[in-house]
Amino acid sequence: MKTADVAVVGGGTSGLILAITAAERGLDVVLIEKAPLLGGTLDRSYASTSAAGTHFQAEHGIVDSPKKHFREVMEIGRGEADPVVTRLWIDHAAETVAWLESIGVTFRFPTTIYTGPGAHDPYSVARVQHVVGRGPALASALIGRLQHHVDAGRVSLRLSTAVTGLMRDGVGVSGVVVQDADGAPSRIEARSVVLSTGGCMANARLFEDLHGAALAYDAGYPFCTGDGLLLGQLAGGVLHGGDAFNPLIGLIMDGPVQPGVPAGGDFLQSSLNSAALDRPPWEIWVNARGERFVAEDAEHPQVKERALVGQPGQRLWVIHDQAMLEAYGSPIAGWDKARYRAAFDTLEMFHRAPTLAALGLLAGLDPAALAASVSAYNRALRDGAPDPHGRRHRPAPIGAGPYFAVCIQGYTLASFAGLKVDGSLRVTDGQGSPIPELYAVGEILGATAIGSSGYATGSQIMPALALGRHLGGNVLPSAIGKR
Repeated sequence: MKTADVAVVGGGTSGLILAITAAERGLDVVLIEKAPLLGGTLDRSYASTSAAGTHFQAEHGIVDSPKKHFREVMEIGRGEADPVVTRLWIDHAAETVAWLESIGVTFRFPTTIYTGPGAHDPYSVARVQHVVGRGPALASALIGRLQHHVDAGRVSLRLSTAVTGLMRDGVGVSGVVVQDADGAPSRIEARSVVLSTGGCMANARLFEDLHGAALAYDAGYPFCTGDGLLLGQLAGGVLHGGDAFNPLIGLIMDGPVQPGVPAGGDFLQSSLNSAALDRPPWEIWVNARGERFVAEDAEHPQVKERALVGQPGQRLWVIHDQAMLEAYGSPIAGWDKARYRAAFDTLEMFHRAPTLAALGLLAGLDPAALAASVSAYNRALRDGAPDPHGRRHRPAPIGAGPYFAVCIQGYTLASFAGLKVDGSLRVTDGQGSPIPELYAVGEILGATAIGSSGYATGSQIMPALALGRHLGGNVLPSAIGKR
């Protein structure tokens, strides 16, 4: 039976940096990864990180502080984030950026504050830096650093190995039960176990159970099936944060099946083809029942996102007439009129018809309800009455056909539900007490806990990096008794 100081379950972003820093502090580490390779979701990450107090800011005369960063992340997340965990990663963010540079990661620091199409609340100062080469470059640097410790015998690497259970010694967690690619079981004793397996974006059933909404977009890393969440629960841990789920608006999918893939199948490009949220709308939005459900010109994206949560399939249909297309152009960000018109001949979720009744039938909407929604919108505008949903920007009624309907899919790239932990990243039970020797870090904490339920820029990958490094370099060495 293998014995180690730390068993790290999951070799993605947080697991990699944790294993590296724990080994640097003299701990004997076993890193267990279900996939045949390391890196997790870094292969698809933009690798945008936020940090206050970096040398980038100092070089550009930008005055910032972790206190200010924390306040803004909590405000952007509408106070739903775990304040202890959020403050923890923010306090360690700048030093993590510096450490990453020391191992060869190169950053690009834009001095402008991001306020582009679909942007949520922006930071008050520039504090986001992007990894040059994105996630793959970051993965390469971390894996290269890890290999140094593997070669030196400080890290034992177990790829294609699933953790099927946690060992208990009557006091706390004492190791893991694993199964290799051939199905052979074995046990690994460890003084501490860290769950860093990611979320459940590749497990549609579990995602829906935890979030109360269907998993619409098949973008999950195939090994993020929620194993760590279930292991934590079996050990007495508590899951929270799923009720704060709100989807982004939105993707153009290649068909109606959920979970599905974007039209064209290209992850990054298709995720940029979203409904423009930063312009006054001409069109109206309806749900799968053909009913309007929100003010299309609501000032804050979260108003529309939260409204979309309760709609069937987290889908909306953009409805407009020919005159709107000619006057304003494509309602899809980055698409010109030619590309937009061509999509109605090639993409399944684009529909065009001479009448509203025919449009409803083609798009799978209730024709009568769709006609009633258009009529109510036009009537309020004609009579000078307030819009039923509070919309203010109403430049023109929806007039004569042909009419157009485009289905836009709400989506997410991360699990909002996660294991609850304390300030030392120990998994806690229903009474808030830590489960001895069981820790969690990374997406397994849930997007809500780390402050990115409000989609604060750079607040998904940085918590995984900063908390993983803090846990491996400070918390575990102290708990285990090694300096």
